[in-house]
Amino acid sequence: MTRALIVVDVEEELCGGGAERAGAIAELIRGPEREGWARVIAALGVGAGRGAYGRVVDEVFSTGGNSGSPSGFEGFSEDGTPLADWLHDRGVDAVDVVGPAVDHGVRATALDAVRAGFATRVLLDYTAGLAPRSTREAIDELQDAGVELTGRPVMAAAI
Repeated sequence: MTRALIVVDVEEELCGGGAERAGAIAELIRGPEREGWARVIAALGVGAGRGAYGRVVDEVFSTGGNSGSPSGFEGFSEDGTPLADWLHDRGVDAVDVVGPAVDHGVRATALDAVRAGFATRVLLDYTAGLAPRSTREAIDELQDAGVELTGRPVMAAAI
């Protein structure tokens, strides 16, 4: 299996835990775990730029244009390639998803990954829940869709 990491909405102002969640994800990307991913992708809101992740990711996908969807799979690379096509073109067949909002962007991205035919895993230790109820609902929806879940999300209010 060729696996990629998709980092969703890591702009610090969007993170439930601010710099703490973004920092944990940055450590993950820069750490020894990086060897387990053939590609690392950042899916950021339109106009967010490469930011601190620009040097450690293979590609940045701009999301949230006209569709308003929080899914990284609504994003396009600088040359206009959709995320699913970009991954398939590089032989990726499995993805891990991380990001600050398990009940928003992470959920949407993981569900779209499954629909696009990728084996999908969410690394909950590198996510945060915006609210207990929406976090539980998101986790249930992900499990029902066949997404593999590891770890536990941090609750934004607890950070």
